[in-house]
Amino acid sequence: LLDPAAVGRDLPNYLMQINVPVMLLGADEQVSLARNRDYFYRFIRSGIAEVSIKDAAHEDAQYPSDFAPTTEALQITFVSALTSAAFSLSSTGKFDFAWTSFGDAFENGKLFHAKKK
Repeated sequence: LLDPAAVGRDLPNYLMQINVPVMLLGADEQVSLARNRDYFYRFIRSGIAEVSIKDAAHEDAQYPSDFAPTTEALQITFVSALTSAAFSLSSTGKFDFAWTSFGDAFENGKLFHAKKK
C-alpha cells in the first residue's frame, strides 16, 4: 500500500478481514499526514510490515504527478521499496528479503518507523 489514507466507521472491520501479507510504504508523517494510516497497522492482524520514507509527501508515492510537486529521489525510494517488497513476497510469501534489503536505508535514515507483525 502506498501511503494509504482512509475514512469510515467500518474501516477497522474491513482491515481485520485481510488475511494476505501487506507492506505499507508511507510518507513522512511530519510532512504529510494521511488520515487513519495507523489503522492499517493496528487492525490488520498479521503479515503486515510498515516503513516510512523520510521527507516524503503523499504525492511522492505517485509518478508522474501532474498536480503536485514531487522529487525524483523520493519517487525512486518509493519505487525501490515497493519493488523489493513485491520480489520478496512473490518469491517467499513473506517480507523477510525486503526487510533485509532495507537495512542500509534504515541505517542512513531514508526509511524509518519500521514495524512488522
